[in-house]
Amino acid sequence: DLKVAIVGQGPEEKYLRQMASKNVRFYGFVKKHDDVKKIMASSRIFCHPSTVEGFGIVVIEAMSLGIPVVVADIPVMREITHNGQGVLFFEPKNRRSLALKIQMLLTDKKLYSQKVLEAKKLAKEYSWEQIAAQTEKVYKTLLSGFKMGAWQGFFKGVILYTSQMKKTLLILGLLVLLSAVPVKAVDYGSSPDLDNS
Repeated sequence: DLKVAIVGQGPEEKYLRQMASKNVRFYGFVKKHDDVKKIMASSRIFCHPSTVEGFGIVVIEAMSLGIPVVVADIPVMREITHNGQGVLFFEPKNRRSLALKIQMLLTDKKLYSQKVLEAKKLAKEYSWEQIAAQTEKVYKTLLSGFKMGAWQGFFKGVILYTSQMKKTLLILGLLVLLSAVPVKAVDYGSSPDLDNS
């Protein structure tokens, strides 16, 4: 007997509630992130059908809990999962493809176990320790290059780390370069609470 938990709110919620059976529970907006993680941890599969993503941190969070994930086959999901580690891809906006991938994970014990192991292993690459070590390495390379000039240091960092940290390097490199330029501080007010997004 399949049970479904839907966390979050959106424009399709009213339509989904009308279609849903008694086996579907709508949690709506869950304020505490720890409560979201508890819901995820109680799940056998995490399904993330979004076709528009910037990174997909929720997918990594599910994998860190050892939960295989079903995601839309979009470029960002291919990138963060190293082309499918810990996940099954479904054709975007194709409900039959989505249902098939969920069914595969629920019925194929060997596939399920394989995806659990892959998910746990991949999630370790996104641990705070790993990210901090990679970020420190980029900073050191960029900063060491300032001895020979800002642009040479920046390009030295690009050459060394482009393959493993494309986006992070570009952002960090620009931040380092910008931090060397004197700017006037401007207070734009408080920023929105990102934990509630």
